[in-house]
Amino acid sequence: FMIHSSAKLFTGYLQVQDEEYWENRSLDESIVLEKEKLHQLKQIEHLSSFTPRLESYSLVSFDKNTRVSQIIGIAPESENEMTAVKMRLTQGRYLQNSDDGVLLGEGLARLLEISLGDSVVIYGQGYQGQPAIALLPVVGVVKLPFKQMNNGMVFLSLSKAQDVFLAYNRITSLPIMVDNIKHMENVKSEPEQVFPDDVIKTWDEMM
Repeated sequence: FMIHSSAKLFTGYLQVQDEEYWENRSLDESIVLEKEKLHQLKQIEHLSSFTPRLESYSLVSFDKNTRVSQIIGIAPESENEMTAVKMRLTQGRYLQNSDDGVLLGEGLARLLEISLGDSVVIYGQGYQGQPAIALLPVVGVVKLPFKQMNNGMVFLSLSKAQDVFLAYNRITSLPIMVDNIKHMENVKSEPEQVFPDDVIKTWDEMM
């Protein structure tokens, strides 16, 4: 159960990445998201869900308060199917597909002393070293299960994150869930055929 819960919340049982991404965690090691490949994934037996993400670290500021935070661009619907993050809302609303707003971890909102409707400044480095700067309204607050996440996590819609980080149509990972961990190794070979130029990491390689 703990493995399943951790996989659902963090990594998936499997994850598609550029072969250099896990070591460097850089947007420069992101991959282009091709809709045809997502369609192929849907046909794989025992593969229960998947969701694209674009992740980076940036300074997040409000008024005189600044924190280094993990910024995660998500596809709201498929992310919620996998991680049920919408159920963790304590204030405000969940993200929509082309949302301009952000969700903050409850602890981060407290550290920044920020409220719904206020706007955070995100200042970081985008794709290929370009500056990534945005002023975005807080539309919701979520209570995450681990202190480090709760105190340092910001969710954007995937499309907005791609805009902010100038990483158009790119993702850093594609977490995948299988219906039972016993099927993981058998399922793994099929995404490897769909993404021959990338790597498929297993959950235990990423924990």
